[in-house]
Amino acid sequence: MPPACSRAFPRLDAEWQAYQQISVDEEHNMSLPHPRTGKTLDLQASRQTLDAALRMLSYSSETRSLLPLLIHAVDENDWQPMLAQALQVVASLEGEMSEGMHNSIVCTEDVPYYRDLPAPSNRVLGRFPQQIEKLCSVWPRGESYADIHHPLRSDVPALLLSGELDPVTPVSYGEQALQQFTRGRHLVVPRQGHNVLPRGCVPELAADFIERLALTDRETVCVQQTAHLPYFIDRLGPAP
Repeated sequence: MPPACSRAFPRLDAEWQAYQQISVDEEHNMSLPHPRTGKTLDLQASRQTLDAALRMLSYSSETRSLLPLLIHAVDENDWQPMLAQALQVVASLEGEMSEGMHNSIVCTEDVPYYRDLPAPSNRVLGRFPQQIEKLCSVWPRGESYADIHHPLRSDVPALLLSGELDPVTPVSYGEQALQQFTRGRHLVVPRQGHNVLPRGCVPELAADFIERLALTDRETVCVQQTAHLPYFIDRLGPAP
């Protein structure tokens, strides 16, 4: 952890452990202004609500930079900052993602293959697989191909992109996928999360790859300089 963040949150590890000890069923009656509209909301929030915010905030370096501050606030029994971010995430996704299509695909291509799921737990998203199974028990599903989970084998040139800190499709997934391509190239972008295509020099590299179907080591070294937002040490932002 960077020195400024360590000084601001010297007990962050203990605070994170304490967060995970909060019962996922614990609920708080909250009154707070909506982060976009300013309208006062009266609602009941559980730790599962906070878990959903943690999940989505970890996807990018900009939002991940808030996590130490938010976890510290929860440790001081202040749920409002984390809940405000949860509302912000929901508002952002409403116009960017079709939840119905997501459910239909997951219920068709993923959930039927669930095996040996871990028991529900108090961990972050520790009940998520069971919740998805319950949703899929009533959600319409389509038909998938019998070989949908068979490994691919291809000689087609392929460029695979991973963020070093991606919480949902980690670098190890990219390495597994790379084994399916005899002419594949896997680039890992440091300190980045999910969806690195628009980051730093990656757009230019992707365009060059599409044009020439190849990249040199000299060209790809630029990903090491991809900028990321430092952690917030207070509500004013990162250290100067």
